[in-house]
Amino acid sequence: MEVRHSIITALLAVAVGSGVMLSAQEKTEDGPSAVEVAKRADEFREIKQIANRAALPSLRGEDKYILRESYWNGTLKPSKAKLIQVQLFRRNEYKFWFAAPERDAELALNIYDSEGQLLEADTGPVQEKPNVVTLTFEPELTGVYYLRIASKATTKRPQDWAVIYAYR
Repeated sequence: MEVRHSIITALLAVAVGSGVMLSAQEKTEDGPSAVEVAKRADEFREIKQIANRAALPSLRGEDKYILRESYWNGTLKPSKAKLIQVQLFRRNEYKFWFAAPERDAELALNIYDSEGQLLEADTGPVQEKPNVVTLTFEPELTGVYYLRIASKATTKRPQDWAVIYAYR
């Protein structure tokens, strides 16, 4: 990230020195403008907050989960799925929250082992938040697992999403 920042700084210095003015709203050859990137980051933060609010009851009390700072986000096309690789440790219980902004997105969340076998886990929607589903899983073995997230074909447009998780 620092290298990219240095390159951008050097390019801006050359552009300003040569009298070329760049607007933050102009697209670069490599992708979206700085304004577009910031707007998308804000949108993903809002979706993560939906998941965080759904997780709050599980993060309180005597037998509470400990929320991890790492999370995943992106955009998912209707009736498509995405796999998220995660390292889990036996003797821990994990809870995942998968959120999207649309209440009718019909989200699905499953977990698979490293061999691609669907594993049994407690899954379901968060009652107060129909656009959030949870998965609770206690691995028998330490290892790599895969979360499969999907949005059902009933949605007409791609869904931005976020997945957070906690353990105890």
